[in-house]
Amino acid sequence: LPSISNVQGLSTSLNEKFSASNQPSVSNVVGLQSLLDGKFSSLNPPSISSIVGLDSLLGLGGGSIVNLGNYYNKSQIDTRFNTVNDNFTSLYNNDISLADRADQKFEFEINGSADPNYSQILRIGSITYQSSLLGDGKMATIKIYLSQDKSNNYDFHLLVNFKLTANQISIYEVINGVNVYSCFNCQYYLFSDGVGYNNPAIEIYQETKIINDVNGNPVEYKTFTFYLDIAYNPAVSSGKNLVLINGNAPFTVLNQKITRFNWNLNYRGKRITPSIVYNTNVNPQASNISGIDTYIWERCPRMTIHPSWSDSTRFYSLGMFYLPQNGRQGVLTLTACQGYGFTGSHKSTSYTLAQNYQCRIYIYSGNANGDTPAAGIWANSIALDAGSNTSGRADKGCFHLAFYEVIGMWAKPNNIYLCPYIDDPSNYVSVWVQNTSYWGSPLITCETNGLWYRDDFLYVSTALPNTGCLRIKNRYENYVVRST
Repeated sequence: LPSISNVQGLSTSLNEKFSASNQPSVSNVVGLQSLLDGKFSSLNPPSISSIVGLDSLLGLGGGSIVNLGNYYNKSQIDTRFNTVNDNFTSLYNNDISLADRADQKFEFEINGSADPNYSQILRIGSITYQSSLLGDGKMATIKIYLSQDKSNNYDFHLLVNFKLTANQISIYEVINGVNVYSCFNCQYYLFSDGVGYNNPAIEIYQETKIINDVNGNPVEYKTFTFYLDIAYNPAVSSGKNLVLINGNAPFTVLNQKITRFNWNLNYRGKRITPSIVYNTNVNPQASNISGIDTYIWERCPRMTIHPSWSDSTRFYSLGMFYLPQNGRQGVLTLTACQGYGFTGSHKSTSYTLAQNYQCRIYIYSGNANGDTPAAGIWANSIALDAGSNTSGRADKGCFHLAFYEVIGMWAKPNNIYLCPYIDDPSNYVSVWVQNTSYWGSPLITCETNGLWYRDDFLYVSTALPNTGCLRIKNRYENYVVRST
């Protein structure tokens, strides 16, 4: 057979053929350009008239869209979708069980036994996280539905919120004299009907581990293990109970029951104090109500103020009255001592007269119609004691008056004073007593048809307020018999 070189012109002819390395262009393909021009693409979308049957579907007539108002545009469709989606989500959240939405869940049952070492502790699971990354704030939420007795309504709902932290929260334990700090925040809420056995408890065990990475380098990790102390009567069965776990912390479920005996030997955990959620069956105690002692103290008509361990002369504030004008009344009763060392030996036949006394202070408001003189305004007040106002502020006098009486063998307070509140003297006035020697723990009682405030109560000073005062008189001081 002849070779290519023996065939005249064959090599040139082959060089003009198309191949993978010598592909034809559109212009080399007869009719291709016109064929491509007729195709639809994202750059050449079809018109309504190009789609067979679309005009009938949309109700077109005479080349115009006559029923377009019956159709939703994209924005309206999105709105309808979001509405349906929101309604479905709400329905889903309300109707679907919490268990079906948990990241992890398991059931556990504690069977009754008379043996106190029987399994009453549940090791729920653990979180292990690299110590240098604790500041990421990873968290876990554990919800536990526990019945301490399946035959009775001794049910509890535990909500545990746990968060990793790089901060040293509190001392977790002391090892060889070195403080080890907890690296977590944990809040534990307890819901129950208040009827049953002891409250279950959550306890967390923190330990440090060294684990080699893929390159063999040691890396420090913290492991936090969660325990549930069932705290129930061991002679009954708890029934089927449920644990639900959510969060972004790497929680490993263990679901292991351990004996109380082994738990006591091997455990060095931190017990989390629960926040008890109160209801009609679980009522708070008085000690659980923050500030109730102060609330009652401020409203109680009987008060005992602190002792004065000094025989020096001091001034004591007995509180402030709100007594508006037009004859409002207030009565303060002070029972105190002028020293209380009545003898110096055992079974002494020589002793002092009784050193205690009762002082009653009767206060009333005047008839002023305002505290500043002006046309048509009565600003009737009493001048304060000369030189008592050293504050540099102009006082308006005293708009209240009082007298006092003392019952006792010989003891009595040195003096009683009214001190107007300089910013509103026609309504507010405080009562001060001057006393010398040890007066014990005085008892104060109050009656009033105004208000008595504990403001500055217990206040002790070597001087009266520098805004001025009025010394009031004893009942028998300058006593004059009034004729009829």
